[in-house]
Amino acid sequence: MKRFLENYKKKFKISQKKYYDARRKDIFFIIKKNFLFNTKNLRVRKLCKKLTDRYIRSFKVVKVIGLNVY
Repeated sequence: MKRFLENYKKKFKISQKKYYDARRKDIFFIIKKNFLFNTKNLRVRKLCKKLTDRYIRSFKVVKVIGLNVY
């Protein structure tokens, strides 16, 4: 039973990784460059969603912490 559960867990991890990697994008930014912060996936409190700004403002990359963390 234990061996069966370990094999099942391995197969499950492999299938999860496959679906995760299918939609993942490796995005990288250059240090000391500016980029615009998109509000598409953020909750912005405005009276009307239609009138919210598409971008908040430009930000400068100061330090790289991880693969997708700046």
